[in-house]
Amino acid sequence: MRLPGDPEIRSALKLHLLDAWVGCAQTRIIEEFGLCRGKVRVDMAAVNGALHGYEIKSARDCLGRLATQVDICAQVLDRATVVESPEHLETALDLVRP
Repeated sequence: MRLPGDPEIRSALKLHLLDAWVGCAQTRIIEEFGLCRGKVRVDMAAVNGALHGYEIKSARDCLGRLATQVDICAQVLDRATVVESPEHLETALDLVRP
C-alpha cells in the first residue's frame, strides 16, 4: 500500500478548509504562507481575523525543521495544526508539547 504524500494530503486539507469556511467571505486560504520574512512557511493558512497555520508532514517527510517551525509559529500564529502521518506522531508530539 502506497502512503499518501504531500500532494494528496495538501489536496484533502484544502478541500476540508474550503468546506469548513464555505460562505465566509472574510476567510482566505493561502498556500505556502511565509512567516518572519520567509524564515519558515506553513503549507496552508486560514486567514480571517485570526491566523491559523497548517503544516503537512507526510510519511515521506523528515521532521528536521519542525522544531524551528514550532518556535516561529508560536510567535506569529493564533493557532497551528500539524497534519501528519502516524509514523511521525510521537516525535511531533514531543516537539509541540509545551
